[in-house]
Amino acid sequence: MSEKKTFSIGELSEMSNLSTATINYYVKIGVLAPPKKINKTRAIYSENHIKILKKIKNLKKKKINLNGIKEIINNSDYSNIINNKIKNEKISINQLIVNSNISQDIYEKLIDARIIKFPKTSDQGIPYHTLNDFALSQAIGEIINHGVNIEQILKNKDHSILSKSESMLLAEYIKSIEGEKNRKNISSIIQSFDTIRKYLRRLELEKILYRK
Repeated sequence: MSEKKTFSIGELSEMSNLSTATINYYVKIGVLAPPKKINKTRAIYSENHIKILKKIKNLKKKKINLNGIKEIINNSDYSNIINNKIKNEKISINQLIVNSNISQDIYEKLIDARIIKFPKTSDQGIPYHTLNDFALSQAIGEIINHGVNIEQILKNKDHSILSKSESMLLAEYIKSIEGEKNRKNISSIIQSFDTIRKYLRRLELEKILYRK
């Protein structure tokens, strides 16, 4: 019987394309199982750690937060939990503002510009945002943290026609799928479409920034 492969944290970092700090953080909060200690200064990781890190990255793409990921990783029935998390998890306005590192004023501007959708209301009358709203606000918070002015971000409302055109093209892709069985591939098609659009957008950006 062949011996299982083991890896240092540096090797695991390279293979997973995650920083060692991120891996250590996942271990610290219990999302990733602790490595096996060889001595006081050295620990080794297994192939199972690689599999778990891949699952974590896939779940993050589905906009599941780390608490949800921890629950999913430690439960065998992944699909049901994922569906429930996406369907049921609600983000309060305060949670969205605090965890996106944006101010109340910026939040209100984003709502007024319809860049972030107006919050929904729960059966208890409490306003809340969806995970998609939360993911968008986090991206906006990160852009602002890099020095982009909120007024620049608000210009997105002036280019809604571009979003509409992309949506119409994507809708054509989805409508061309035949059969209910293939409808399960819609999420994958959307992700691939986003990759295509990002690539083409980057080509145009390079022309603008680096043209002579």
